[in-house]
Amino acid sequence: MDLCLNRATLPLDTPATEVVLAAHAAGFGGIEMSARRLLEAVQSHRKVRELITGGGITPVHGGWSIRLHWERERFNQALPTVASEMAAVARLGSRSGALVLPRKAPTSSQALPHRDELIDRLHLVGDLAADQGLNLVIEFNGLRPKDPPECGYRTLSQTLELVHETGCSNIGVLVDSYHWHASGGTEEEIAAIPVNMPMFVHLNDAPDLSVDALDDCMRVLPGHGCIDLSALLSGLDRRRYIGPLSIELKNPELHSKPAFEAAKLAYDAGVQLLRRFGQPETPATA
Repeated sequence: MDLCLNRATLPLDTPATEVVLAAHAAGFGGIEMSARRLLEAVQSHRKVRELITGGGITPVHGGWSIRLHWERERFNQALPTVASEMAAVARLGSRSGALVLPRKAPTSSQALPHRDELIDRLHLVGDLAADQGLNLVIEFNGLRPKDPPECGYRTLSQTLELVHETGCSNIGVLVDSYHWHASGGTEEEIAAIPVNMPMFVHLNDAPDLSVDALDDCMRVLPGHGCIDLSALLSGLDRRRYIGPLSIELKNPELHSKPAFEAAKLAYDAGVQLLRRFGQPETPATA
């Protein structure tokens, strides 16, 4: 498995060009950032362009300019832009992108797309991705485990059911270790993900608190918290996952540091974790 840096791990105001340069200098072979930011960086900075087109670092995964919870008219209007982004990032070595399943708070009056509508939207984006040889992976949010079912999908099993219902071979699942932990996920769940299903992994850790108390800003570096990452890595190994492990954490302390320092701390934590569990890190490749 190879290490990748998610741009959210660095200070939020870090320019996309600096994200790429810091990730490369820290030792990462892959980056994860939105298509819009990636294309801006490639077009505006010669060294970034040379690094990416020359194979120095690979934009293995990212997001596109569309969200599943948008109103249908806005969603449809975004599709041509998404198609253009997909074509551009595929030429740069990208292999996949993600959509996050909608969630809402119990007190919210927001209307979430119903199941048939959600599957239709996944089909539309998945078909555009397939046209460019890309995969679409779906991420669930496992926080607030006591929310009622009408607040949205929050487990791996629910997400896999949606993926199976789409019937699309290029649609799969994104497993974030933080959300997997919060949802009560198990090693067996990970190991049982079909081998031929597209998959992507976010790697991070959590403080030793009740899952009910967790929020996104509490993430810590992998290996520095209480998540049973040995079970996660064992499940991935049993499932024969050989793709990227993208370090993603929105951590205020990490965000207070210069971009390179934050990237190096993330890389070193990832390497130490993989070595501890006998999983040597290898450079990300397209």
